[in-house]
Amino acid sequence: MSKTKNADTWGRVGIFLHRRELEIYNQVVLTCSTQYDKYQLTHNYKKNYCCVKEKNTLFELFSNLNSQAFLKEREGVYTMIIAIDGPSGSGKSSTAKQVAKSLGFTYLDTGAMYRAVSVGVLRSGIDPQDENAVAKAVKEMTVGFRKNIVLLNGDDVTIAIREDAANKAVTPVSANSVVRELLVEKQREIAVDHNVVMEGRDIGTVVFPEAEYKFFLIADPEVRAMRRLKESTEDLSLEEIKADLLRRDKKDSSRSHSPLRKADDAIEIDTSNLTFNEQVDKILSIIQTKEPKHGGK
Repeated sequence: MSKTKNADTWGRVGIFLHRRELEIYNQVVLTCSTQYDKYQLTHNYKKNYCCVKEKNTLFELFSNLNSQAFLKEREGVYTMIIAIDGPSGSGKSSTAKQVAKSLGFTYLDTGAMYRAVSVGVLRSGIDPQDENAVAKAVKEMTVGFRKNIVLLNGDDVTIAIREDAANKAVTPVSANSVVRELLVEKQREIAVDHNVVMEGRDIGTVVFPEAEYKFFLIADPEVRAMRRLKESTEDLSLEEIKADLLRRDKKDSSRSHSPLRKADDAIEIDTSNLTFNEQVDKILSIIQTKEPKHGGK
């Protein structure tokens, strides 16, 4: 196989393999382990995830294996995950959305998913603190996105998820281990065939611990409260919003299942004194200049 133009530029592309594709994976491993061992292809069996440490290399390998039909069928299979975590009001949602737009990636707001099922719980007349009832109800719900619209069982809940009732219900609902397992599975399914910028509280630690880039955004509580006040449709004071943010921080950080915490390999960014454009530019600059997590020599 001829040397690629990017032979000295380490990058990372991934494949999520379905069962019928494992034979192709085995062929690639055999190829890498004999003629092309310098490309160091690795595989995570638990997640059916494989990667190769050079841009364009996987395309060449599949081409050599006469797998053009496979590539055409699985268009978009080469995926990159960018995880942006942090507490409420740290700027992660708006920043993640713009980073995704700039890169041409899919943006996934996991917080909106938890808020959507919280709205569903409230509309069903269920106490958000009733773990069994909440878990049973959420199992019957479907959450999705259509452009900028958040859908719950096919209904538009984009406005409802930002109302005060949803703000209060989402803390106990999102702490429910069954709910988190259900939505994490959905989040992984969405990311299978897309380059994704995913934001939340446990993306880099639980949902995608192998994400190529991980960021953890923080900000001063006063700044976060001011941001929430500008977004709020409720008649709440700055102090009330600040108290609610701190209360949720404590609950999110202390819950037993998927707590809010910074991944050991995440890059922390304090957005307190950054403009929106500065936040976005800082992340894009890191992505453009820093090797991916698994892309180093």
